Amino acid sequence: MPKRNVLLVQPQVNESEPHYAPLALLYLAAVLKDTYDVKIIDARIDKQWKITLEAEISEENNPLMVGVTSMTGAQIKYGLEISSFVKERRPNLPVVWGGVHPTSFPEQTLANDLIDFVIINFGEGPIQQLCQAFEFGDQDEIRRIPGLGYKTPFGPMVNPNTTSLDGLGEIELPWNLVDVDAYIDNLSITKNERLIDVITSRGCPFRCGFCYVKSFYDRKWHGRDEGVAIAEIKRLRDNHGVTHFLIHDDLAAFGKKGEERLLRIFRGVNNGDTQKVFFSSNIRVDQFRRPYMEQLVEAGLWQIRAGVESGSDRVLKFMKKDIKVTDILNAVMMAKELNFSINFSFVLGWPGEIDDDRWETVDLCLKLRRLNPDCTVYPLWNYIPYPGTPFYDAALELGFNPPTSLEEWGEHYWSNTKIPWVQKDVLENMNFMSRIVFSKSNHTLRAIGSLFDSNVKSKVKFRRVLGILVSFWARFRLSKCVRILPYEHKYFLSLLEKISG
Repeated sequence: MPKRNVLLVQPQVNESEPHYAPLALLYLAAVLKDTYDVKIIDARIDKQWKITLEAEISEENNPLMVGVTSMTGAQIKYGLEISSFVKERRPNLPVVWGGVHPTSFPEQTLANDLIDFVIINFGEGPIQQLCQAFEFGDQDEIRRIPGLGYKTPFGPMVNPNTTSLDGLGEIELPWNLVDVDAYIDNLSITKNERLIDVITSRGCPFRCGFCYVKSFYDRKWHGRDEGVAIAEIKRLRDNHGVTHFLIHDDLAAFGKKGEERLLRIFRGVNNGDTQKVFFSSNIRVDQFRRPYMEQLVEAGLWQIRAGVESGSDRVLKFMKKDIKVTDILNAVMMAKELNFSINFSFVLGWPGEIDDDRWETVDLCLKLRRLNPDCTVYPLWNYIPYPGTPFYDAALELGFNPPTSLEEWGEHYWSNTKIPWVQKDVLENMNFMSRIVFSKSNHTLRAIGSLFDSNVKSKVKFRRVLGILVSFWARFRLSKCVRILPYEHKYFLSLLEKISG
């Protein structure tokens, strides 16, 4: 008997966002593939996704369901476009939503006519049971599935997700279901760098007040089986020529055992049997201990992504980040000494933040670049109140008016959301200027040198040279007088996109 089809769809995002591999969908596909014929459609990669989707939902293929993943923001807008496309052609085909946003607002998500079911938290267990219930038409079983939200004549019902991540760490992801090279091409900057993201763990035990992970994983950290992770990385290296791996975990290592485990993964891949590959990982700055970092660098560490969020000790304490500015400064100097890079992430506009806190953040960002020109500061992001986070309640108390429908949440992103405790144009202009100031485009020698480097892509050369022309003005505005007529972002947005790409 042939397997029934199951479709999993990754919605589009804003064009400037990188197209990471759809790891969440690959996990779902991994638990379904032995029983069902699973197809993954990524609308970010497949520009003809409507043609692809129409063929897959045809009567001839007759899939059991269409699953859509969504975070808060633009993915909702595009996810609704996908759901509408399906319902117009196959009104009775079940559309199931999962991901961060449906977990935070399951009832509101179910209120949309285009969505039949939602799965909250991680969905590997629930989706297996749901597909089986669809296959055998067992309506009673549907109502008993943990983590499933469904519609009734009396309104939406949502079952608590009592499933566990135990045992999921041994899953091998079916990379053959996606176009691996398309993600590598999108993420790579230089011609001889082939980069893709992988996952070695899920969850985080820390208590940061802005983060969805706290409620999504209940402050638990689950390490993937290191042997499985090593084997997967090696296959991607050998089959697709990957040279750089982005460890796309919530927190790559927790505690001494977790840190030793991450080191074993690096060493297990770079065990001398082939060309060395390199790793980018998200590690907290308070984990920067010299002997450990030296070992990571020797084993293949090339880059750290550190979400430090603020340059104000007062704000860091308020958000329960459990780090201090001194930890950030220690990290940037250690990176310089050991010759690896750090990508720092900062955010402005936190609940309870005042002007002095924002200027401390700007000053720290500029100081980090002076101390170590090879470190990167992401654009100064604007705070967005995300549901399912402790700060969301604080934002409500300060006057934030949340969207009242799924469609409105689809327009909820940094440049289109008003937080009443700070002037919107000032924050947007600070983001705009920081994209130019902290872009590597403003390193004059690097930009000029890249013109003669055949390894650097042409579009990267263009962005770097263009950045030189505007970086001096942007630095002056950001550090001195950005509050005076803060409107560059309105008139030079297209230039920003060319620079930050």
